[in-house]
Amino acid sequence: LKTGADGTAVSGYLPAGEYYVKETKAPAGYLKGDAYTGPYVVEKGKLADYTTSAEKYVTNLKEFKIQVNKADGKTNSPLGGVTFGLYGTEQDARNDVNRLALGRTNTAGSYVFTGLSVESSGTKTYYLREISTVDNYQINDTVYPVTVTYTDSDQVTVTATPDPITNMPYGNFALTKTATWDGVT
Repeated sequence: LKTGADGTAVSGYLPAGEYYVKETKAPAGYLKGDAYTGPYVVEKGKLADYTTSAEKYVTNLKEFKIQVNKADGKTNSPLGGVTFGLYGTEQDARNDVNRLALGRTNTAGSYVFTGLSVESSGTKTYYLREISTVDNYQINDTVYPVTVTYTDSDQVTVTATPDPITNMPYGNFALTKTATWDGVT
């Protein structure tokens, strides 16, 4: 079945019986449900109309996204190749357990975590933690909370703050080696 613009669908003729449906593709901006919905009872010679039965609706959660931007702490240049973990609790992020997702920044220094949900009219806090960084940079072990608030608008991407999250390059030093023998350099 494929729903129309109004969200309804009508099956072809089916033998009498009970039927269940499972969504195979969600509309853009929504998450696909994995549950079966039903039963939908079909009787011989009758149109079973479930368009007014809210308990029989197939519903979707709106998809939200979190974007993380990464930069060099001295030059503010984008820093690609840095891996972040996304977690449901601050404790999980600190211990790097129960990771929800893993992502690596691209050459523009950004990564977008997708497929996130928030219950209607609610908020949910996710936690970001850097897992690994690129050569010559110090790992940033700060855990960053990112709160996503449900909205009906098309704005579904939340940018993690601070924006950008920075890493400091390792420092270095130079020295001159000299030797002294019996007071002579």
